[in-house]
Amino acid sequence: MIVSLPSNTKDPSAGDRRLIPLINIVFLLLAFFMIAGQIEESDPRKVDLPNSASEQEQSEAYHSTIHFTSDAILFVDGELIERQELTQKILQTIDDIGGDIELQVSIRVDANLHALQLRSILQDLRTTGLNSVTVATKPNRTILNSPSNPSIGIES
Repeated sequence: MIVSLPSNTKDPSAGDRRLIPLINIVFLLLAFFMIAGQIEESDPRKVDLPNSASEQEQSEAYHSTIHFTSDAILFVDGELIERQELTQKILQTIDDIGGDIELQVSIRVDANLHALQLRSILQDLRTTGLNSVTVATKPNRTILNSPSNPSIGIES
């Protein structure tokens, strides 16, 4: 009876051939995440929005966005401004767009900012004669039950 034992010498290119499908998968994943990874432009200003009880959409008009960070740093349409310049900047924007288009201002205030600071900004914006100001919030997906009637829930 003759038994042939496998030899210990292997073809060195056999291991490389098994790695080619793995390399292909890695490159496909890399291409996928490069394409799908950045669908919208990331915002360089860190603002943690407060939760919202309503999910009302904004209407179409000329929009201006004010970012107010937890460090009380103020941005208007991406431009860093001093707190005292806010009213003048909004009035200038109203003049730039003309009288035919309504300016709608959206304020993105950090949830950790004190409410008195937000109130101060809203009072300044009131002096500009704006018709609408929206405070941006993030949707709150939890269901809140009324303490007096636990069967009635508010879904937000």
